[in-house]
Amino acid sequence: MASKNPKQVEGLLKANHERYVNAWNTQYENLKEYYKSYGHVKLKARDGALGSWCVTQRQNKKTLTQTQIEKLDKINFIWDPREVMWEETFQEWLLYIKQNPNRKLIIFDKEFPKLGCWVNIQRRLQRKNKLLRHRYVKLENANFPWGASEKWIDNYKLLKKFFNKNGHIELPKTNKYKKLRRWVNTQRYGIKIGKVLPDKTELLKKIGFE
Repeated sequence: MASKNPKQVEGLLKANHERYVNAWNTQYENLKEYYKSYGHVKLKARDGALGSWCVTQRQNKKTLTQTQIEKLDKINFIWDPREVMWEETFQEWLLYIKQNPNRKLIIFDKEFPKLGCWVNIQRRLQRKNKLLRHRYVKLENANFPWGASEKWIDNYKLLKKFFNKNGHIELPKTNKYKKLRRWVNTQRYGIKIGKVLPDKTELLKKIGFE
């Protein structure tokens, strides 16, 4: 077989590039239509041909032109697949709190184990100052329950109610306050040995903790 001359090779390369550009633009237009319809482009490989194409763009970002990257950015394309997973769970949590306004999620939630674990992870990351800023802003705007555990907050509210009514936190030695007294003693000891988180300590000091 005769080898192709340089002009033929150049022509083939040009033709291949044109086919690639045309195919890319076609899929981009498909993705843009999807964005217009659903308001997001959080697609994965399991979502069909368009999802597979999105995965390829994430994997090959370094080979894309600046124009292609800017086009994808215009439709809020998510480059990091971990961000896709976080956003999906965030949306699940928003739906959960809408449908269950009075049900508190716990770490090992039997009914909603995934969400219970996710909520705990966000709190832990924030306490360690490792939560990404844009994620913190989203959670903060959605009134995410930061800081202490739900049980801790419940006890704190009971103690604060007593403080507001009586001006002190010297709880009566009655069965009614037995559990709360035990909790107060635990907090005092925890503060003494440095085991109570700073945000909790500040809250306790506001209602008379020494």
